Amino acid sequence: MRNKKVCTNNCAVVGVIEAILIISLIAIILSLTQLVYIPQLMEAREAEHMDVVANQFSDLKFATDLHLVMKTDIPISTSITLGSRELPYFITARALGYLNIVSDKCVITITKNASESYVYSLGIIKYDAQNAYFTDQSYILECGAVILSQPNGNTIIVDPAFSTTIYENTVDIDFSMVNITDYAEKKSIGG
Repeated sequence: MRNKKVCTNNCAVVGVIEAILIISLIAIILSLTQLVYIPQLMEAREAEHMDVVANQFSDLKFATDLHLVMKTDIPISTSITLGSRELPYFITARALGYLNIVSDKCVITITKNASESYVYSLGIIKYDAQNAYFTDQSYILECGAVILSQPNGNTIIVDPAFSTTIYENTVDIDFSMVNITDYAEKKSIGG
């Protein structure tokens, strides 16, 4: 009888198991990054974008105030960043924004006395953010004020300019009303 020698070599099995463990470790690290770190990073990026839009709306208010002081009748423009980009190589959502000019949205009633009353309908500029990670917000330029609107409430972040003078029996209020109108039928943009 012949003696058959059985050769056992476990080196190949160890290499396959090692490769599976390394791939599993990489998958776990990518999954944790995608599920924990990326949402926090994207929320911070969207919050930073909303701060940029707030500054841009403040610049827009400054431009309209300067336009009022100079008493010109030429169109003005400033830039508004509509959205933010997604991160490359990861699964992220892009934040979108929409800029609208809405005519006759703000109504101001001035009552001089019991028989005299004046009603003005003014236009506004409204930026609506549709964020994927951060709170959805709107910035509104309305009658010389910049308003931040969120689901839990509104706040004025830049006050309108007005002055008061008190006399013996009367109070004079000087208030400039800003009417926003569209230019060449352009009322909205999104991106």
